[in-house]
Order: sequence, then structure tokens, then C-alpha cells
Amino acid sequence: MYRKQQYSIETPENLKNLFGGQLDEENRWIEMSKMILWEEYEEEYAKNFTEKKGAPAKSFRVHPG
Repeated sequence: MYRKQQYSIETPENLKNLFGGQLDEENRWIEMSKMILWEEYEEEYAKNFTEKKGAPAKSFRVHPG
């Protein structure tokens, strides 16, 4: 089962860092996340699951990592 989630686009300024720090806008992971077409990949990923049976699948965003 796959439940599509609504994501808001977070910017480093909006993210709350556990240690009170600030994320760098030029961080390689932040840069890479901006390049990924999340919605398109998630649509393809969701086709692999039924809507009503089975345990819920992990979000697509968890899998690339």
C-alpha cells in the first residue's frame, strides 16, 4: 500500500536544526534535492503498490538515500 504524502518545499532557513545551527544553502544534499523531480519519480514508484492491501510503503524520498 502506498499513501502519497503532501510535501512542502523546505528551505534551509525554514528547517529547524536539532542543535540550533543553520543549514548551508550550498550543502551538496540540499543542492541535489533541488535537482530531483520528486513528483515524477513518486508517481512511478507508487504504481508498484496497491491502494488497499499490505503494509504502507516508505515514502519515495526515503529510498534514494
